[in-house]
Amino acid sequence: MRSIDSAELDQSVTKRSLSDGQVAYLNIIRALAAELVLVSHAFLYFHADSKAYMNAKQILGTLGVVLFFLISGFLISRSAFTNTRRGSYTLSDYIIERFARIYTAFLPALVSIAVLDYFLLGYPAFPDTASYNYSTFFGNLFMVRGVSAGQFNALYYRPL
Repeated sequence: MRSIDSAELDQSVTKRSLSDGQVAYLNIIRALAAELVLVSHAFLYFHADSKAYMNAKQILGTLGVVLFFLISGFLISRSAFTNTRRGSYTLSDYIIERFARIYTAFLPALVSIAVLDYFLLGYPAFPDTASYNYSTFFGNLFMVRGVSAGQFNALYYRPL
């Protein structure tokens, strides 16, 4: 049995690394997967009474979520492994990068939805006026909807 030294292993890993173009294509597929989830939620909102639409919603939503998390996990771990090769990369660097990447998109989206919902509250088709409150907003802001503590316990069952 032939043994492999670390230099040969590093060389074989770098041969198989992805180009920037390949990473861009994976990001496009990931964005399309997120759009599948969005479309499945639109089916639920606009065609909740149709069985055919509910089946399409379930298939599209499941496919979108699985693809999104599969590709995201691959790209995040690839990024972390690439960054750990440089000596100064720490766990706190990783946490700061993840926080910045998530909240730069999440915070404007959450505020935009809250403003839009504020103007739509008066319409009879508004889905859940009871959950439109500060507690729900801050529960969503800090991503603690599923935490079983105090007033945030009920937030798991109510969308924003």
